[in-house]
Amino acid sequence: MYDTTLLRPACTLLQAAYGATVSNADLAELGEWLVSPTPDMAMYELNEEQMKKLKVMARMGEKRGT
Repeated sequence: MYDTTLLRPACTLLQAAYGATVSNADLAELGEWLVSPTPDMAMYELNEEQMKKLKVMARMGEKRGT
């Protein structure tokens, strides 16, 4: 579960509620979690390479203050 507008993942409880199977370690690398559903939040199926790219994008956003 990820909000592509806010560029933030859903918290682990929302992830579980929607049936996502992402690890806490992966979520921790994606930035601050959203604790309630948002209009632009959706579940995305990512392979390992896509998850790596998303983590890099999250780190770049943190550096820019996004």
